Amino acid sequence: MLLAGAWIVLPVLGAFCLVVFAIGGQMAAFVYGEQYRGHVTTLAALAAVMFMNGVGMIAGTGLWAIDRPRANFTASVLNLVVTIATALVLIVPFGAAGAALSILAGTSAGSIVQAIKLTWNLRWTATESCETAKL
Repeated sequence: MLLAGAWIVLPVLGAFCLVVFAIGGQMAAFVYGEQYRGHVTTLAALAAVMFMNGVGMIAGTGLWAIDRPRANFTASVLNLVVTIATALVLIVPFGAAGAALSILAGTSAGSIVQAIKLTWNLRWTATESCETAKL
């Protein structure tokens, strides 16, 4: 069931990212006016945040499903620390784009850790189940 969700969510969010990467400037200009046409980096970073958030949501749900909700905690703390650290460095020189990139860095770090923890826990659970079955 978890993989079925991943096969739906990730391609849809990936397609959304590609659309924003391709025509994000035109979308911003159409909705907010010509002065926002140059904010493609901000929009692209926020679209990538949505994709990485999808990865983290799927991995986090998987950790809850296998009764390992505590594994989400370290990923959440890492997300917070990376977001704050990169925000301190990027917001002043890059403004809104720096804020978006900070959010992307934190979300990516947290989501990757969640995916790694899910993979590790699934392998460990599968190995444990196989050893129990041999008894």
